[in-house]
Amino acid sequence: MIKTRIGDLDIIETGSLVSPNNEIIQISFGVGNDFTVEMQLTNSDSNEETKLEAYEIQEVGLGLRFLNFKNTLGTGNLSPIRLGWFQGRSMFLNYRIFPINSEQGAIIHYTFLLGKNVDQDGNELD
Repeated sequence: MIKTRIGDLDIIETGSLVSPNNEIIQISFGVGNDFTVEMQLTNSDSNEETKLEAYEIQEVGLGLRFLNFKNTLGTGNLSPIRLGWFQGRSMFLNYRIFPINSEQGAIIHYTFLLGKNVDQDGNELD
């Protein structure tokens, strides 16, 4: 078994994919799909602001809408974003999005990581 870390965080999933605009990407974790992350790329003609929005989904987990990620040099986060917790540990996401063009979507590079242990309310323990 290979174990890869970035600092104090353990990588649990990393990959790249090509996603058409407005198609929902689902990544599920755990034996019984215990935690699901939905991701969706959306472009808006009325608003050019680049932003990441979270939304509720039916499964245990969350949805992430990447709005107007149009920079051909790529857009992503500088430090891991905490999504919640999974298997008793904080769960984080790093990502980079490189648009292909406005009709064909983008290339998404993602890394999901686990951090410190958490209590039953999701608070990190030292």
